[in-house]
Amino acid sequence: MSASTTKAVNTAHMSGVPMVCMQSPGTMPVDRGAARRSGMERPSPRAGEGLARRPRGPACRTGARTGSVPVMTISAAGATPLLPRSVPRTREVDVNHTRPPPGRASLHAGGALPPDGGGMGVDVRSVMLVGVLLSALTVLLLAQAGRAFPAERRRHLRIWTVGLLLQPVAWALLALRGQLPEMASIAFGNGLLLLGFAEMCRAVRGFQGLPERRWLWWGVVAAATLLLLWFAGGQPHYSARVLVNSSTAMVLLGGIALALSPALGQGGFSAARLTGAFAGMGMLTAVWRFAEHSLAPRVDGSLFEAGPSDLVVFVYACVGVMFLSLGFVLMHTERAYEDLRKLASVDPLTGVLARNGLSEQGQRLLSEMRRHGRPLSMLLMDMDQFKAVNDSLGHEAGDRLLRHLAERARLVLRGEDVLARLGGDEFVAMLPSTDGAGAGVVAERLREALHHAHMLFHGEEVPVPLSIGVAEARPDDTLDDLLKRADLAMYRAKRAGGDRVELAAAR
Repeated sequence: MSASTTKAVNTAHMSGVPMVCMQSPGTMPVDRGAARRSGMERPSPRAGEGLARRPRGPACRTGARTGSVPVMTISAAGATPLLPRSVPRTREVDVNHTRPPPGRASLHAGGALPPDGGGMGVDVRSVMLVGVLLSALTVLLLAQAGRAFPAERRRHLRIWTVGLLLQPVAWALLALRGQLPEMASIAFGNGLLLLGFAEMCRAVRGFQGLPERRWLWWGVVAAATLLLLWFAGGQPHYSARVLVNSSTAMVLLGGIALALSPALGQGGFSAARLTGAFAGMGMLTAVWRFAEHSLAPRVDGSLFEAGPSDLVVFVYACVGVMFLSLGFVLMHTERAYEDLRKLASVDPLTGVLARNGLSEQGQRLLSEMRRHGRPLSMLLMDMDQFKAVNDSLGHEAGDRLLRHLAERARLVLRGEDVLARLGGDEFVAMLPSTDGAGAGVVAERLREALHHAHMLFHGEEVPVPLSIGVAEARPDDTLDDLLKRADLAMYRAKRAGGDRVELAAAR
């Protein structure tokens, strides 16, 4: 056999079809029949197809080999089959860059690829970026909305805004994990996030009239931050950090929900119930994440390995906090509306109900009287010497006298009784579950209390004689009917010399 260049042509696919090599084509005949009979050579290709096809597809590009491929050498002496040569399997090379980036999961033909940064198909850094933008936008909206409220109502809204302002800073620190030192990202990012919730808890408690307990909440956050530092650098443990973070969030969000719990017993819609519900939802997401990492703790892990509970927590921290803030603004709006309603129904000088408030409460008491069959009575009071005091001592003395009457009347009346100022020096008291005779006793006690408790004005004692008319409500009475009969009885007392009590006729 003369020496010549050897040429090898791969005529096989990856499924095990034989590989054929040709040597020295020259003038040497090749026994193709023997090769075909032995099954080691494929039939001749069709016209224009060539001797061999180059395999195409990802397997060729990646250099993958499967199975054992029989190889035959065709030489001058004929076809010489060789023993199958085992070609080792090679690892798949991702030449097309189809693997998901960190923080994202994907699927391929063989099933789910283990993600580098999460199993929910969500880019966690994108969620954090959304959190930064939403928090910053909500801060701007709160700052603008706060201008619509009176100055005395803005304090708690400012505290909430400070807490909300910490949120985008915290999200930025968490999203820059890898670009910043890990200790700073883990401890200070989570610490600022928790401090924001602590400030929100303070704001809600103060708004509800409860002690804010600033140092308590700050102490809880400081302790949590120290634990996060330890489990990030001293003794790294991913699930331990999650447990610290989740338990602290449970305490802070639970504090918000607890402060708003009295609103749960109220009927109808209220902003406090809405805000408390969102705080409760946040607490439940923290409980879920706490339970998940308690049952399956992991020493090694990353914030970007977003499991189901992690993803829900991230979404709540982005979107839920925005709804919490909306609810808190609505609470301020409701309080402002209540203040306006109170101004319209409460007398600003004496603090008792004004005519509008009397109309509302009077209708309620009349309805209860008819529904339950209980008696209801009214006292109509008028000071006998008010005009003389006003003219001789001035309007300041007159105002003091009106406040003096309101204060003394509150001491005599019960908590369920309704006291209102009709205007000028006329006051009305409505006594539920009290008949005419009982109301007369109360009126006499009130007259005696004012008769013996003179008002002191610049060292001078000012007497407060009082004429009182008493009327018991009838089943078909309106509020105006009851007022007219009490007014007639009061003028009878004045005509009789004043400083006395008169009862209206039963019919």
